[in-house]
Amino acid sequence: MQQTIPEAAAVGTPYIYGTQCSYPLRKEHSLVLSEYLKDEAVRILVDEVISDTFSKQCDEWRSATTDICESFREEMKKKQRTACQDLSSQETSLRRALLDAVVDDVIKLFPYVLS
Repeated sequence: MQQTIPEAAAVGTPYIYGTQCSYPLRKEHSLVLSEYLKDEAVRILVDEVISDTFSKQCDEWRSATTDICESFREEMKKKQRTACQDLSSQETSLRRALLDAVVDDVIKLFPYVLS
């Protein structure tokens, strides 16, 4: 089964028979966006077109987006700190394992030197 990509509805100032038609985006108009729009495209739509009509909802969207980004950054910082602590706590054993590996490789390259 092939997945179809939904089309995004045109938003803006349409052209009819070569003349530009100008009417605002109204609440009774529906707007369908493709799920494949990039974040920047959605932000531009919200800032330039949709926010005039739906200012409260756009403010809520901006706030939610900011909160999500901040939460993601905090989670990544937490994971990075945890990884650094794990590496730091295992530094001695990692150094020992690296030393053993280097010594083993040197012995394989020069087996008769230590005999």
